[in-house]
Amino acid sequence: MASDRPPNPAFFLLPLNKTAEEVVSHSKNKRYYWPTENERPALYVTIEPGARITLGSDSAVADIFLPKKEGAEISGEHCSFTSAWDSGAVVIHDTSKRRNTEVYDDQHFYSIPIAKPSYTVVVSMGFNRKIGIGHKKYYRFELHWHADIIEEILTRTRGPVFGPMGSDSQPRYVRVAELGTGAFGSVYKAVNIANGEYFAVKRFHNLEGSAESYAKREVQNLKAIHRGTQKQHAVGLLNPTHMYGKVAADKTR
Repeated sequence: MASDRPPNPAFFLLPLNKTAEEVVSHSKNKRYYWPTENERPALYVTIEPGARITLGSDSAVADIFLPKKEGAEISGEHCSFTSAWDSGAVVIHDTSKRRNTEVYDDQHFYSIPIAKPSYTVVVSMGFNRKIGIGHKKYYRFELHWHADIIEEILTRTRGPVFGPMGSDSQPRYVRVAELGTGAFGSVYKAVNIANGEYFAVKRFHNLEGSAESYAKREVQNLKAIHRGTQKQHAVGLLNPTHMYGKVAADKTR
């Protein structure tokens, strides 16, 4: 049976400061060295299913070697990249001892920080386009994409749409596509910002009067299904205007 997984993600790590340039030109990283189409020195990363590309100062375990300089606070296994199996979205993991791996973007509203408890976040061509590694972003890189699942989203919209909308908390997902709509609300396919996995999000048109009672009843019914089947039907009411749900992968494709 053919896999529904998208093509393997691939990107260049472009150095943004002198210290990052040293990483790109280091002899221990020559297997990843590959200039861009504009002949800019860079490291080229492609992520196979189930693979993990690790960056750190311990050359015995790190795929990409980061020289351990005084004051840089670089760990042996500082951070890594993986690809979510079902979506192909790329996730960065902060495994540093001091938790000093950062993602950022020139446009602050497209910067979704690495957060507890997983210390992971999705990176893409549309947001989190730069990373800083070590104390005060000692090594700085820009991710220049060759293949990215999130590109599919950006070609259909003017930019990534994060959710839940109207919430003061950090975004938890980016919308991919509308799956359906009805009298009470719409259901969207989305990518989890923390781990890159697909799930479904139902957003009610309003939560006033009978609509609020309907929404609460639906949440309780889905919780009962979860308890009865022991499957991944974890749902919860985020706030008075949004409901968040995670459903089995075969129901969100």
